Amino acid sequence: MPVSGVLRATMFPFEWVEEARQRNEPCSLCVLEVDPAAVLPAVSVQGSWNKCNGIIRGCKEGRTLIEDHVCEGLDPFGRLVNLGKRIFGSSAMRAGVWTAEQHLRVYLQSHPTQQILAWVGNGNLLNNPHFVTFDGASKQRVLYRMASESQHLGRNGRIYSCLVVRKPERGARVSIEDLFFEDDERGPEVYAADGHCITDEVEFATYGQALVKDGRSIEDADLLRMIEVGEFYDLRHVFLFGRVEAGEDRRIDVGLAGLWNEHGHIDTDAVETALRGGRTVADVRQFPPDLVRHAMAAKGYQEVFDPRAPGEYALSDGALSLVLKRGIYPHNMIGIREDGRVIVAAVRGLSNRIGVTLQGGAEIMKSLGAREALLVDNGGDVVLSFDGDVVVRSSEGQHDKLRSIIVFRTVLSPGQMHCFDLRLVRYLKQYASDQTVRR
Repeated sequence: MPVSGVLRATMFPFEWVEEARQRNEPCSLCVLEVDPAAVLPAVSVQGSWNKCNGIIRGCKEGRTLIEDHVCEGLDPFGRLVNLGKRIFGSSAMRAGVWTAEQHLRVYLQSHPTQQILAWVGNGNLLNNPHFVTFDGASKQRVLYRMASESQHLGRNGRIYSCLVVRKPERGARVSIEDLFFEDDERGPEVYAADGHCITDEVEFATYGQALVKDGRSIEDADLLRMIEVGEFYDLRHVFLFGRVEAGEDRRIDVGLAGLWNEHGHIDTDAVETALRGGRTVADVRQFPPDLVRHAMAAKGYQEVFDPRAPGEYALSDGALSLVLKRGIYPHNMIGIREDGRVIVAAVRGLSNRIGVTLQGGAEIMKSLGAREALLVDNGGDVVLSFDGDVVVRSSEGQHDKLRSIIVFRTVLSPGQMHCFDLRLVRYLKQYASDQTVRR
């Protein structure tokens, strides 16, 4: 049977913004330790959203940044349609999206001999570019992705760092590998990094951003390369921005406009400058100056005449010049240890208020023994359920709908399972006041 209740006290590199009410909130970590000989990951996807356009970010009208939105939904028959307008706000954008309970029900209808023992959010799939999932277990193979991803497929196309689950007749069942995908009228194909076709070997493969590779944590050079090829479409996962409320369940990030060009593309030169500690300049005339100052102060930014250090900014005539701090987020991460055990780590926090940086997430996975590790989800979609109990709930409150989840399933009966086939480790909550101990 799955083992729960293991409690440990370890200090992790969690961070908090300066706003007093956020510094009173805890940050926490829960970890699943999985033996893939008994329990395997699989992916459930709401297929109605396949080949959608996802969330639209970085859209500008003139110099004004438009908040994140979608332009699609499902009609009464469950078909994907263009709504002909922008839909703002997390709850409205998730209309028609499955709950976890719907995912579990549909998955078990297709796999009646299996039991689901745990699941985690996989909400970046079909919301952000680069996130793809291959399902080779269904009667008809499927490659789930956004519409824009089609142009990047092929053996000369994008490389996808993926969690890979091989079919039962293969050897090592779970791995993290670099893959290529093709998809045409014959159906999707999967290729290993050496060009070898492995379609018939693969049961599931799902993309995540690489945090640890061959025991090495990502560095800024890796981040820049990943951003240049589109692996971080949501730059709030990389940098910390002020936030202005634009209505109920709606917000715009102050300073983010400086990293997007007028064509709605990430300005990689500006991103490189920001990663190197240089200044980012954004037009913020759409906001009253006092609102900008309040948003920046809440995230710990200091107004100075000449910004030079991370966390400093200047505001003059609607131009915001700042040296960006790193983003801190809740994260879902999956890694593989040297002994082949799978590690699933869920950091509970608040988006760009409480959590870890990307490098902090990599540090956590390395400390847990991961030789390879991927980031599979962020923010309010970070949810972990174990043995029927949601042990890490969405920190944003309203995020109970996901286009995809990753499930951990078995064909073994409870009497056939050993106590360490699947184990949940809960770490003690940390508070901002604990940072002095860590330092």
